[in-house]
Amino acid sequence: MNDYPLDISHKIGTCNFEARYLNNLSYAYNSLEESRRAINYLQQSLEIQQEIGDKRGESDSWFNLGNSRKNLQQKSEAKTAYENARKLYQAMKLDQKVEKCDEAIQNLEN
Repeated sequence: MNDYPLDISHKIGTCNFEARYLNNLSYAYNSLEESRRAINYLQQSLEIQQEIGDKRGESDSWFNLGNSRKNLQQKSEAKTAYENARKLYQAMKLDQKVEKCDEAIQNLEN
């Protein structure tokens, strides 16, 4: 019997946990007003989520990246991150999350 599918499943599960952990670390650093450190963790999280195809996790990381960029007054980069999150949320039909992205983008423009 081939254990390859099990190995892949285990790897994806481990990667998913790692990506979520990095995302949570970024949230903590944002709360401590250390947005640059938060961005570093979010970029690592995004890379893993894109690699394993975790669209929900990826969209959450994009949204959090938008928040971090906004905290650093990087409005253009924040808007791009929110737009990336919005596209993914929209594809998953997560209307409330789409609305949060729209609000975040609107707040950048005010």
